[in-house]
Amino acid sequence: MTQTIDRATVLISKDAQSQAQQVAHSLSHASNLATTSEQGTKRFPPEVEQAVAQVIAMMAQGKHVVVGTMPEELTTSVAAEQLGISRPTLMKLIHSGELPSHKVGSHHRVKHSDIEAFRRKRLER
Repeated sequence: MTQTIDRATVLISKDAQSQAQQVAHSLSHASNLATTSEQGTKRFPPEVEQAVAQVIAMMAQGKHVVVGTMPEELTTSVAAEQLGISRPTLMKLIHSGELPSHKVGSHHRVKHSDIEAFRRKRLER
């Protein structure tokens, strides 16, 4: 089974980098992001603010930005790639109970949220 990870790549021109630097400077002095319309001002959730701020900061540094989506349920191959380990090592973690998974037919699937929790736990060690 092939899983598709949608991506949007943004290549940064010098002009865009300059504009991103100005926006990044403005954001560093703002408490949060908001949109204003006829219906009033709406604040973005903190997660959206953080993502936008990170994208703008990378653009301001002249880095190319790739934004992608990840399905909630991953194959063991994709999960291993996300953790930077081999698939056999991932399977050992699953069989030892260190990493939760469930089966779809005869194949293991791992939730993206479990991968992130495992990654955080591993970094804390």
